[in-house]
Amino acid sequence: MADHLVQRGGAERVLLALLEHYQQAQLHTTFFEPRATHSGFDPERITTSPLNAFGALRHRHRHLLPVFPALARSMHTSTDVTLCMSAGWSHCARVEGRKVVYWFSPARWLYDPSPYLAGMSSTTRVGLAALAPAMKALDKRPIRHDPDTTHLAISTHIAQRVRRSYGIDAEVIGAPTTLDECGPSQAIHGLEPGFHLVVSRLISYKNVEVAVDAFRRLPNERLVIAGTGPEFDRLKAIAPPNVELLGSVTEAELRWLYAEAASLVAISYEDFGLTPIEASLFGTPSIVLRYGGYLDTVTEMATGLFVDDLNPQTLARTIEAGTATDWDERLIQKSALEFTMENFVRRLGPHLGIGSDRETA
Repeated sequence: MADHLVQRGGAERVLLALLEHYQQAQLHTTFFEPRATHSGFDPERITTSPLNAFGALRHRHRHLLPVFPALARSMHTSTDVTLCMSAGWSHCARVEGRKVVYWFSPARWLYDPSPYLAGMSSTTRVGLAALAPAMKALDKRPIRHDPDTTHLAISTHIAQRVRRSYGIDAEVIGAPTTLDECGPSQAIHGLEPGFHLVVSRLISYKNVEVAVDAFRRLPNERLVIAGTGPEFDRLKAIAPPNVELLGSVTEAELRWLYAEAASLVAISYEDFGLTPIEASLFGTPSIVLRYGGYLDTVTEMATGLFVDDLNPQTLARTIEAGTATDWDERLIQKSALEFTMENFVRRLGPHLGIGSDRETA
């Protein structure tokens, strides 16, 4: 069970990897837009809500936020065990067997609305604020009614948020990296190795503009930004000459970028923080915000450095410190072993009542 499949992100990549591992598993979700998410999802294995038939809603799902708990509750599975991958509402689904909830996050639009609703009109934000108490009651009802549900969390940060939101404890099982470091690599023409790298969707709460501003203060260093999003054109317009925006890149190009970068710069408010793990596969250190999931995925002075605020000058000094550090590439690569797909399935399997082989989930 998943909230929806209407974008490309780390959560969708984890879900796709699970479906590839558990070949007999079926996926239930509210909306599925194959052109908007990662390729590889098999429509024959996906059951959607009736509203998925309305194509416009698949692209404007945020307009349905007030009804999502009820929409998810209308979905039903009859398997022995249902794994709900929840960043909002899939935990509300009705199941006949056991329910296991893997929390990417409690619903941000309910419990941490400011960054999530930043792009919406003031009327929409006021309306959702007025509805929030009733929506929280609907959101929490399945947890009260299903006390035997197993709760897992993607990071320590999310386990703490689950505790604050619902008063329940969740075991932390970090998500796996799905990037194969041994796959083909494709150099990007005209780009010399030794740059610093941002890999991110270009939306406001990812704080990519702070990284751009930091490199105004580092004229002898270069920043390369891989990713697309609504902020792309604005960031490209304000970027200094030593900052290059690539837009979307292939996985082969991404492998090359990670391998040839001096460091990864990741300063968004992340619940998990997947990109430092991907960078570590190639022995590349990370400069990350001391926040959230990065506290689980980066070890200070071993696999990266932390920056304590979003001040561009502070970030610039931390990047300089990272450049001057003699990193142990083998130690960095070893740190990624904790986040392999094999390790993830080994830890997840007992909660599903199955082993680590490819049985039905």
